[in-house]
Amino acid sequence: PPGPANSRLLAAPAPTVTGVIHSPVVPKPGNPVTVTSRIESAGPLTSVTLVHRLDSNSGDETWRRTTMTDQGGGVYSATVSQNTSNNQITQFYVEATSGNTTTTQPKFGAERPAMWIVDSREMPNILLQERFIVSNYDRQALNSNIGGGPTFNYNFPRPSNQFFNATFIANESEIYYNAEIRKSGSPFTRATDANIDHGKWKLPGDRLFRGRRRSVIDASGTPQGSGTPRFYDDRIARYFLYQLGHPVNEMEYTHTVINNGRFNLRESHEPISNDFLKRNFKNGSKGTLLRIDDEWRFTSDDGNARQSRNADWAYKDTGNPVAYHSEWLMRTRESDYDYGNFIELTRMLDENKTDETTLSRITNPDMLALNAVVRGYDADWDTITVDRGKNAYFFRPKDGDGWMLLHWDGDRVFDRSNQAILGGRRGVNTYFNRPFIRRRMNYYMTKLLDEHTKDSARTLAWMDAETAAVSGSGINMTKSHYTNWFNRREGMARNFITSNVANTSFAITTPRTPTSKDIITLEGTSPPTAFSIRAIGQDETSFSWTSTTAWELTGVVLQQGVNSLSIEGIDHEGNVVEQTQFTITKTGNAPPVIALDSSPNSLRINLDETITLDTTGTFDPEGETVTINWSVLPDTGVNFAIDSSNLSASFSQPGFYVFTAEASDGSGNSSTKSAAVSVHLDQGFSNFGDPILENFWSGSNAPKHDNSSNGAHYSLQDHEGRLTINIPVSQVPLGLPEPDLPPAANYIDFGATWKYDDSNEELTGTFAQPNFDDSSWNSGPGFLGFNEDGLPGPGMQTGTLRRDRSNNLITYYFRNKFEFTGDPIGAKLYIDHIVDDGVRYYLNGQVLGSVRLPAGEITSKTPATGLPSSQEDEIAEDVLVLDVSSAIVSGTNVFAAEVHNSSSGSSDLVFGARVDIAANPSGNGAPSLNDVLHPWIKRQLPEGNWALETEIKLEKVQYGEFYAGLLVEAQQGDSAFRYGIGFKDGDSIASIRVNPSGTSETMTNVPALNSDLAVIRLERKGNLLNFIWLNDGSPTQINQVILPEGTTFSAGGIFASTEIEQSLEASFDYTMLIGSDTDFTTWMSTNGLTDPNAEYENSGLTNLMAYALGRDLNPNVTPALIRNGDLIGFSHRQRIVGGQIRYQVEKSTDLVNWSPAGDLSPDGEAIENQDGTFTVNLLSDIPTSDRDKIYFRLVVNAF
Repeated sequence: PPGPANSRLLAAPAPTVTGVIHSPVVPKPGNPVTVTSRIESAGPLTSVTLVHRLDSNSGDETWRRTTMTDQGGGVYSATVSQNTSNNQITQFYVEATSGNTTTTQPKFGAERPAMWIVDSREMPNILLQERFIVSNYDRQALNSNIGGGPTFNYNFPRPSNQFFNATFIANESEIYYNAEIRKSGSPFTRATDANIDHGKWKLPGDRLFRGRRRSVIDASGTPQGSGTPRFYDDRIARYFLYQLGHPVNEMEYTHTVINNGRFNLRESHEPISNDFLKRNFKNGSKGTLLRIDDEWRFTSDDGNARQSRNADWAYKDTGNPVAYHSEWLMRTRESDYDYGNFIELTRMLDENKTDETTLSRITNPDMLALNAVVRGYDADWDTITVDRGKNAYFFRPKDGDGWMLLHWDGDRVFDRSNQAILGGRRGVNTYFNRPFIRRRMNYYMTKLLDEHTKDSARTLAWMDAETAAVSGSGINMTKSHYTNWFNRREGMARNFITSNVANTSFAITTPRTPTSKDIITLEGTSPPTAFSIRAIGQDETSFSWTSTTAWELTGVVLQQGVNSLSIEGIDHEGNVVEQTQFTITKTGNAPPVIALDSSPNSLRINLDETITLDTTGTFDPEGETVTINWSVLPDTGVNFAIDSSNLSASFSQPGFYVFTAEASDGSGNSSTKSAAVSVHLDQGFSNFGDPILENFWSGSNAPKHDNSSNGAHYSLQDHEGRLTINIPVSQVPLGLPEPDLPPAANYIDFGATWKYDDSNEELTGTFAQPNFDDSSWNSGPGFLGFNEDGLPGPGMQTGTLRRDRSNNLITYYFRNKFEFTGDPIGAKLYIDHIVDDGVRYYLNGQVLGSVRLPAGEITSKTPATGLPSSQEDEIAEDVLVLDVSSAIVSGTNVFAAEVHNSSSGSSDLVFGARVDIAANPSGNGAPSLNDVLHPWIKRQLPEGNWALETEIKLEKVQYGEFYAGLLVEAQQGDSAFRYGIGFKDGDSIASIRVNPSGTSETMTNVPALNSDLAVIRLERKGNLLNFIWLNDGSPTQINQVILPEGTTFSAGGIFASTEIEQSLEASFDYTMLIGSDTDFTTWMSTNGLTDPNAEYENSGLTNLMAYALGRDLNPNVTPALIRNGDLIGFSHRQRIVGGQIRYQVEKSTDLVNWSPAGDLSPDGEAIENQDGTFTVNLLSDIPTSDRDKIYFRLVVNAF
């Protein structure tokens, strides 16, 4: 039933009042003023009134009411003849009444009225004219002695940032009512009187001036400018930044007056706030903006004062934002209170993790270097990169590059010609003295000196143009001061670059020796005039700097014979600044170079779609005719046609398909290039472009973001087209707290008898399996080895293992068995050992870990890293401490070790191990992994084989102690495990596991410093779980887990976790689930069925429909109509998300003609049933009252 009537319901809408304006804009003494307005009303107007009064210091003058007359067309006017003396201010507003409803404009009426002032003067009109009218009562509050005293209840002391109502008039013609104005400035510049020499003002949000809402009044260059006598100091700094490509705020000179004050020369600045950020950056206002400036001093009652202090980039030994926010004030997204990425920068600098790759993910090196160069050249000592931690903004865009400094105040410049370019603030000095930053600073300093300062025709012409533009206004361009500065500053600025760097030749250092290589890398040097290097006609090369003056260019393609290459140095705008030639001879014919493009570029398509692969750009270096041949694996489930250089493919089965183009030239040379195409079903792909998740997703510890989300949450709006998981500062780990365990018991001691093999056969991995036959192996007690003296007890007891240098014998295999009766869940294994040189340990065939062995594939010929001589004959304790829930079993267990020598010629070998295990008694019970705290957005996984893929991006914090990526849950016997792949700590891609005990572990990890974005995949194939990182599109398997027989997977999806107190924001571009191509087929075979269209057990359903609805699991599978108010919908069961089955609801009005029911959309999330199936509810957006009848039916198809 309907609820109660809205308590604010009006019988008729209130009148609308628009277009209020007074005229003349600035009346002269004796002039009456007419106020006009447009009034619209649904009901008859009771009255239209101009309410007005004379402004006064007391603010309590009586309001007068003058009836406004109808001028026709809804326009009303009234004329005021009072208050016409010079300097008098009139306050007013328009009031329209209809029945019991009244509207005022300006909307706050008497609280914030519009104003005009009578002024007999003519305002200078050479510059922009800015007039502000503020009530005399509010002007008193601006006086610190009055506003901060008892008259105003001490509400407005000197530091007050209270805005006051104002009328703003531009150029004596454009009127803006309900503007707001206040004082601004540091403790050194803020006035104590009622004048606003330094101020800020803003307009209503629906009326902008110069395309912005907020502006700043600045007195630099005037006697009120606090020691900054030159008008152009700050403007020239902005000019240099702008010319070199740095975002800068807008600024212009003005004639400014407040009430009847003097006509002052002022600067009008665009503040560093939302308008500026939106103008210069995509989603600018959603970035993180921090401000540093002079702090106000805090004095306690006992007189102790905390003095204003300089900000820096020092790490304060904590991740708590409270330690940073007094120097770095949050100016955007204040409610987020997220300092995580800034604190991360300070920590990286403190820990000296300052390589280019690491810092380039957090900062924008180019913009930071450019800013520091200009402010250093200007000798802007009052800023953070030079001498003082003040007067700057620090900004990190939401989408795009990292932290950059934004120029704000540059008044104290062009005076100290001996001022150092860089200062010594903590962290700041560390950053700017890194070689890769100095290289950028050398470039921008060279650009500035060569083109914009001493003897620069461009800058001199600009100064002349500025002089002409402000002529007669009172603004002075002190050109001689700046040209003298350019001359005086030149030497110090050049010395900053150093002559060695500046005089570096532009040259190729790669030898010109003839080569047979098809592709080479060029190395060379360059002076700081070049920003980048390129080879003409070589579009696929990759350039990088290797030092402040050295560079390399990879991917240079050669043709047979003499190759003459044109190498160019270019500036940041693409202009050629350096040139040289390089000649090299290639022997032998080069193969074709393949260009392979795709549509769509993502190489991910729905089963109904086609993909086009294009080799149009393929060429042969020698110009021979190129022939393209195509192949695809697997070659079933795909059809393709070739038209000229294009291949078009369609698919009948979901899965991964690798297309390979082989290009051959007339000389018989060939090359290949492949593209991996992913094909998914309708519900297998989520692009996160809609405002709600599909109904097959559910969240664990991840509510959707709302206005009060204080904990971990997800959002579909924070980053366009991406799902974002956001963890505010907190610890929400991947696993559970470690279980309490009794003291560890010994299972294998150093003197235990081992089976061993020294046959030099390749047994890596296979020898460690429980069913491996070791009956023919030798045995002996530990320690085992040869030629090792001075060992601790029990000493070398089996010293007869053989050496075979001639046959490169490196690896020796050892096996031992023990009985385990404790609870496998949560069991922790400890290994002490003495090993010379390296070892890899196994438990029941599962790798536990390695010591002194390289990462990657290990074979019997893999040498170990030599044991340091200082550690020989020493027992190393706790070399591995592991949760072995996934490996240990109740009963007999096989513990194995493969020991690798550093070489076959090594003079000694020793192995001995002690194994202790801490475990609870059997039957203690496992905790629930559902009790973890981290957010996880998951969906059901299909039976059989599947692959789950996503693209993840770290949005803010780049490093720390965290995981983020893909996570799936597996049931292995009676135990639940979770497996994942993703970013670990921001610097690697890791395979991870959560054990039944709740402990989490990194199984493997590979470095991934170059990017904050990764494409990752988990792939189940039979009894294997593969962990795949698509590094630059090429699949790299970083781990593989052998799954026990009968393993099933229930759910999988995207997750994030923090292992310490920190914030984390990770976004996901898509998830793609490619289901098994055997689930329905397997079900048919298991049930002895052959025909999908035959009837299933007299149910009236085909075998296919019975499988799709789960008829074998529950006899009640009939779809149903559902109703929600005036909306009708359709409800059906669904066996699984993904796999071979596609579900589609169709509609009809006559039971003959059917079409897809496109008006149906999910009504909430899919509901999981007790039998493992799901109920899907779909609701139409068409009211039943708008149609006569409707029929729905469910159609399923298998692929």
